[in-house]
Amino acid sequence: MRGASIALVSIAWLTCACDRPADPAWIAARLAEAHARDTTERAAHAADDERTSWTLEIVAPSGHRESIPFQTLADLPRTEVTTVEPDEAESAGAVRFSGVRIADLVHRTEGGDHAPDVTLLASDGFRATLQMEDVRLFPILLAMDANGSPLGRDHGGPLYSILPITQHPDLGQRYTSSSWVFYVTHLLIGTPPTSVRIGDREIDAEELAAMPTTSLSAVAGYRTGWPSEPVLLHGVRVRDLLGDSALAPSDHVRVLSRALVTRGTDRPTLITAEDVLGQDVMLALSYGESHEPIPSRLGGPVVLAFPSAVAEHLTDHDWLTFVEELAIVPAAAPSAP
Repeated sequence: MRGASIALVSIAWLTCACDRPADPAWIAARLAEAHARDTTERAAHAADDERTSWTLEIVAPSGHRESIPFQTLADLPRTEVTTVEPDEAESAGAVRFSGVRIADLVHRTEGGDHAPDVTLLASDGFRATLQMEDVRLFPILLAMDANGSPLGRDHGGPLYSILPITQHPDLGQRYTSSSWVFYVTHLLIGTPPTSVRIGDREIDAEELAAMPTTSLSAVAGYRTGWPSEPVLLHGVRVRDLLGDSALAPSDHVRVLSRALVTRGTDRPTLITAEDVLGQDVMLALSYGESHEPIPSRLGGPVVLAFPSAVAEHLTDHDWLTFVEELAIVPAAAPSAP
């Protein structure tokens, strides 16, 4: 049985907050941190039955969202796939997985069949993209059971993406082990429309396009799918989105993404008012010399970006993909004597 470390090892690459190439010692340190976080994560949830609270959110190309409780998914028609898992020793043998075909979930979504790809997002922020042609042709699953038993956190559950690489070895050539996504919480079909929420206000693509823009050249901290050399990012400054007068000097701006990890209390992404007002902290909407829109396979359409002066104040996970929302967090009131 494959352990859960691959997802968090991969996210160490996804979330580096730097604007320089990493040296081997830096990489080794980040991998060690990822393994340590993974051990903690598995231990914390070892006895949990997360199926009772788990949901899958399907996001259509139109932006429409459908949240499906785990039990509703479990009641849908099932498909079984018996396959070895990637990077496993041959002695581990094949596993009989049972789950819902991703193609069936796409087909029930308006406009889904015409999208070019499907991006799977995990609760920890890891992502992987599958080509729609492969989703249609092959029984690629969101698995819920393995060998007749519910998938636990130590085996990528409650929802774990499975590719039938034993029956279709060519899939194993086109997709690496990082496409077997643990803890799946979202299916993004194609790339949804661009928008950002601030309080009760929804700022759409047209309004964002009318705002002043800035650019930043940096090694993208999102890692997965992005070049290892500096890339040019273009977007809107966070201070312009909020308005200078919205922030007090002691405030922070919290950036929230689709990934559940950004919405909890353990690892919030908080940027000081000083950095927001004094640095080009931005929500990037396009990249490269030709201003290509950022697709879901790269964590778009909206990603967080900032210069190295800001990275010094933040931690490894703060280059966020799939950004949805900004919230002002006032400084905590002093406690009573």
